Amino acid sequence: MDVSTHELELQHSQGIMGVSTQYLEIPLLVPPSTMFKGLILDGRTLIPHLLPLVINKIEPVKDGTMVIFGEGCHYESVTLRTNATDEGQFANTCTIFEGDPALMDKFESITYHSKFVEFPSCPHGGSIYKCWTTFITKGDYRVTKMDIQNDIAYQTLTVKAIEAYHIAHSKH
Repeated sequence: MDVSTHELELQHSQGIMGVSTQYLEIPLLVPPSTMFKGLILDGRTLIPHLLPLVINKIEPVKDGTMVIFGEGCHYESVTLRTNATDEGQFANTCTIFEGDPALMDKFESITYHSKFVEFPSCPHGGSIYKCWTTFITKGDYRVTKMDIQNDIAYQTLTVKAIEAYHIAHSKH
């Protein structure tokens, strides 16, 4: 499988009275344990290093973790809390619950249920990033196609940057 031929699949998107859910899969050339470690366990330091124009800093705060975005983003910052982490299943659930008014004036919260699973047809132990994102909106706001596209772009950029880092630093 060639890195340049990876495709995204938006398999499910629905809007129901203030709740919208999307499902995203991204095939990767790096094993689940390595991707989980890079995104979830080491993400606080690795992501700002890899994507400084997108994520300037990730730091612990009283109620969770604050993500301070870089100059290349539409938002200033968000705060998220980790709801659950299962290192054995390479799974994590976290929720954005406060932050930049441009985002939080529309959303009560955004929850990510992510998991890395083995990709059996990948010859070198690849994985698939699977993420169910739930948007809970405020008032009469409806999740737009642009909201979903921005979320997919952010997730894809972050996951693919971690994949590229691990490919470049793997011991052949």
